[in-house]
Amino acid sequence: MINQKFALNPEVQLEPLELILILSKFGLSEGRFISRLPDGWRQQVIQEFEKRNLGTIEMVRIRRHLQSLKERCGILNVSIEYKEELSWLKNALQAKTKGLIDDIISDDINHGLSAKDIIDSDSLRECRDTKITWTADEMIKVSMPLLSMSEEIYIVDRYIKLRSKEPDGYLAFFKKIIEATQSKKTKLIVYCAQGSFNQTNSERNLREKISPLLSCRQSIEFFLLPDDVIPHERFIISIKGGIYFDKGFHSSIDPSERHLVGYYSKSAHEEQWKEFVENRSNLKIEKHIIISG
Repeated sequence: MINQKFALNPEVQLEPLELILILSKFGLSEGRFISRLPDGWRQQVIQEFEKRNLGTIEMVRIRRHLQSLKERCGILNVSIEYKEELSWLKNALQAKTKGLIDDIISDDINHGLSAKDIIDSDSLRECRDTKITWTADEMIKVSMPLLSMSEEIYIVDRYIKLRSKEPDGYLAFFKKIIEATQSKKTKLIVYCAQGSFNQTNSERNLREKISPLLSCRQSIEFFLLPDDVIPHERFIISIKGGIYFDKGFHSSIDPSERHLVGYYSKSAHEEQWKEFVENRSNLKIEKHIIISG
């Protein structure tokens, strides 16, 4: 299951190296996250280790790995009020009961996972990919950790064409991604094949159906490339990471249609980022369309 969220007790009794090994299992490229429970979770972890009078080098190492976890987008907010009058475990259990987290990692083996057991075991399930129902809602739901942490979002799908009469299709996907990112400054940058895009009135439908949905903090750009240049892979990337979509972004209303989606590894993300962002000037762009909210 992709996008698993865990609560990790900031007071868990671990050696510094054990904590570092656990933190390495989280982040966008791993498909699993630590919930920010409570809001000052990272600082509480630091304070807990400071109580042990560790050496300067060990504390620097702990801070560096916690910062790395943040940079890897390994920490997500959890939408629940943290009640100071309750223990951390009771707060975590409430979050789990409400479906806001998937499991708890602590010293208490009676409630969730034992921190020490997950270091060398397979008790954390594989989270990098999964099959989802191929609807616009499900595509956006699985992408939310990446979308919520990104201002510039790159979408690559050679087959994009915007048909106004389709109840699903690409228009449904773009409507949903605009809706999901309206609360912050967002630039959507789309790469697709000129041949597919021009088969329909895509540009007109873009301006008529998509443009009115953009907030003043949003914009969308389309780069139309020659058919023989754009790859068959279909994905979303930002500077934070990337997600591939086996069948692209043409959503379906058929609930039985399921396809594979998953996070890119660090090396795969870097490869796509280099080609479509760092080396964009080398691409043969046939047409560039910009629409601002």
